[in-house]
Amino acid sequence: MQDGLAEIVCARNVCVRNGNLSEFQNQRLSDLVLETSMRAERLAEKVRNLVFGTAFPRTYQNWYSHCLAEIHGIQVTYESEILRTEIPGILPHRKSRGSDYLYKPLYLVLREWCEKRICRGETIPNFKEAAICFVHIYEEGKADSWIRDHDNLEEKQVVDALGMFFLLSDGGIFLDTYHTSIMGAGNRTLLFLMGRERFPEWIQRKKREEGISKNRWSETAENPTG
Repeated sequence: MQDGLAEIVCARNVCVRNGNLSEFQNQRLSDLVLETSMRAERLAEKVRNLVFGTAFPRTYQNWYSHCLAEIHGIQVTYESEILRTEIPGILPHRKSRGSDYLYKPLYLVLREWCEKRICRGETIPNFKEAAICFVHIYEEGKADSWIRDHDNLEEKQVVDALGMFFLLSDGGIFLDTYHTSIMGAGNRTLLFLMGRERFPEWIQRKKREEGISKNRWSETAENPTG
């Protein structure tokens, strides 16, 4: 730690002499925020496991599962044979240790959603050959460097959670995936799951009528699934 602090002081002195103190502080702040975020996600996952992995009464566990949907703001709707799931944030990097932090709330929210449909006498959507569209929405005004490559995003955890309830199989023969990244109001991820045969017409209609593009997304809460 002493060596690390000494290195930081030396780097700071160099930046002061070169007039780049502001740049140094911004970079250091970014590093600290990322480190704090990663630690917080790991801590949250460990504490959550204490609830589900210990002798907590089942009633408490059920209540906690219900609260996760509200805490994380995950929304699930189904209309016109299309399942829409909204996650209030960008999916983590596929190598991130925080990917489990996303999977558990999503799984529990989907399970509760299915249980409620069963209680109302409604069927659970089930897709033999399906397509899923990932719409990654980044907050307006962010630099291009904030936008991740699609192949670096954690897709597997999301597909696994959806597959537990709605897919016959998530193998390549049975499931197609599509990604698009756009700018919008706040960071969030929209997932649209549908039968494979519906996807070509759906994506063309979205591009034509509602503007899936690199600059605009007109999806609103009032019209969640088209």
